[in-house]
Amino acid sequence: GMRDSSIVEAIGDHLNGSIGTNPAAVEDNPATEIFGELWKDAYGDEELKPFTSNAYDGAFLLALAIEQAGSTNPTAIRDNLRAVAGPPGEKVLPGEWAKAKELIAAGTEIDYDGAAGSQDFDDAGDVPGTFAHWTIENGEIKTVEIIEPK
Repeated sequence: GMRDSSIVEAIGDHLNGSIGTNPAAVEDNPATEIFGELWKDAYGDEELKPFTSNAYDGAFLLALAIEQAGSTNPTAIRDNLRAVAGPPGEKVLPGEWAKAKELIAAGTEIDYDGAAGSQDFDDAGDVPGTFAHWTIENGEIKTVEIIEPK
């Protein structure tokens, strides 16, 4: 949550050499790029903060599971999360709510690829995310690498 240029601007050079991590999608992810465009259309040049794409994906998955279940019953939602989050199925990307509703209504399996990356649940019910290792150099936050779980 500390990856924020306003913090660097407020504190200044004292942060040079600091390091951190935050959730981040792999580079060249079409779903992430689409989300970035949706963000820019809605908020202009406002900086995308850490966890924003994760929150978006959580809300989108919740809505997809409700749509798939045809119910807001918590058990029904839980039982439908995996069905909308991972393969097999037709890809659904951020902002494609109308497409998802149409596919679900037609009985077509869907696979949501999220703004934060793949949303495929593992055997423990977790979505193994990817993370950015970043540093602050000369008053700027720079990504060192994107770390993917193995």
